[in-house]
Amino acid sequence: MKRTQLLYILPFLLLISSCKTAKQQAAYKVHSETLQNLTSINVPLDAKIDGLANTMISILEESLVYSSPKKTYKYIASFTKKNKSVLETLTDQIHGELANQDIAEAATFFLSLSNKDYLPKLRDLVLQLENRLGNKMKTFRVINDFMKVFKAKSLLDNLLN
Repeated sequence: MKRTQLLYILPFLLLISSCKTAKQQAAYKVHSETLQNLTSINVPLDAKIDGLANTMISILEESLVYSSPKKTYKYIASFTKKNKSVLETLTDQIHGELANQDIAEAATFFLSLSNKDYLPKLRDLVLQLENRLGNKMKTFRVINDFMKVFKAKSLLDNLLN
């Protein structure tokens, strides 16, 4: 009797698993296309930061759906591995453009950045992820590089350099 039940349950579990993988791949594709579009030269700095922040929010929300820290880590690690070059290009572009601003431009930019609607949500998601992953969080260069833009020390460094 148990073997018969297992034979009925196994295909159902495989179907659920494949649907989850298909959804994950579709989400990765949308995020990858968005990031690729942001690396264009014609995209202004604030639009790049907004787009990257919204993509990061989506990725973090999708990763936190998993109940285990291992699956959360695996989801983010898989995304960052698949999009490593685009993410590095985008964060390098953002940091490069910030470095080229004079003090007045940088101050104005960071003041406008502090009023973004997504900032509290992004901060909360990063804190949730840090609580869930602990030290593993530091392995995600992209998240760490991106969050430096929003930290006060980074603001002062950009203004003084």
